[in-house]
Amino acid sequence: MSRRLLRAIERAVTRTHIALYRITRGRVGGKWGKARVLLLTTTGRTTGKRRTTPLFYLRDDGAYALVASGGGRAQHPGWYRNLEANPRQRSRSTG
Repeated sequence: MSRRLLRAIERAVTRTHIALYRITRGRVGGKWGKARVLLLTTTGRTTGKRRTTPLFYLRDDGAYALVASGGGRAQHPGWYRNLEANPRQRSRSTG
């Protein structure tokens, strides 16, 4: 399978996940097994566009702990670089 096709499938799955999360207020898509999922909305550091990403998280004394692994990629994910550029962002979690 080509890299381009895999990326298109990844985007479609992510859009579906976000839609189901929002429609059900996190009842669907708010957990993946035992891991909790939040929706992080950032502003693109170069485009200025709003982007939403579902992320696994842990709560630590009222703060959120996120892992910016990018699925094992060599570079930081876009949401991380956007968060570095503009740390005041929004998240929605179910718990």
